[in-house]
Amino acid sequence: MSIIRFVMNEKALRMAEKENKIVAIVDMKLNKNEIKKLIEKTYDLKVEKVNTLITNKGEKKAMIKLAKEFSALDFYAKIGLI
Repeated sequence: MSIIRFVMNEKALRMAEKENKIVAIVDMKLNKNEIKKLIEKTYDLKVEKVNTLITNKGEKKAMIKLAKEFSALDFYAKIGLI
């Protein structure tokens, strides 16, 4: 059970800039609490909220809102997506 990949497209970039959110495709078996703990432990970030949805492709997408002291744009830069 893990994060499959992070999403970087125009909408995800806009969410990172305006709402301080990161977007990831995660394992279908993970629930919101498990996603929160996984992000906090693996990437040393503080998560405020997690929203999830199932895409038309059958993938689980998580929108992860970071605490104010962390920047979603800095995170994307750190992992090499921007």
